[in-house]
Amino acid sequence: MSSEPIYLEKDGALAWVVINRPDKLGALSQAMWESLPGIAAEIEADPALKVAVVKGITEKAFSAGADISEFEGLNTDSALRDANRAAITNGLRALTRISKPTIAMVRGICMGGGCAIALTCDIRFASPEAKLGIPPAKLGLAY
Repeated sequence: MSSEPIYLEKDGALAWVVINRPDKLGALSQAMWESLPGIAAEIEADPALKVAVVKGITEKAFSAGADISEFEGLNTDSALRDANRAAITNGLRALTRISKPTIAMVRGICMGGGCAIALTCDIRFASPEAKLGIPPAKLGLAY
């Protein structure tokens, strides 16, 4: 297990992409979005890996969505906003382009950007307790 907020764990033919921010219910920071292309490339490049599963570190949350503590500068700084949008777009695109089967293992909260990540996967499994939603429209954001 890693202390990184999102990381790749290899277990034989299985790649686990772990969203590891239990204190923030898996809220996705820009740095996490920026790390996704590298994680996807590593999965793609490793012939031993046959399938990738994306999951939250706890049963309480897959991901609560964007880390809204980073929003302050996005409203006033167009360069920050553009960098954030690019990070999200590139992260989602990288996950979508993995040629190996991808599975979202959704437990608990799965909101906004967390739903977007789950939707990039080929298959989504949700526990009966999973709560999915796309609330960013309330913040003036749209996918």
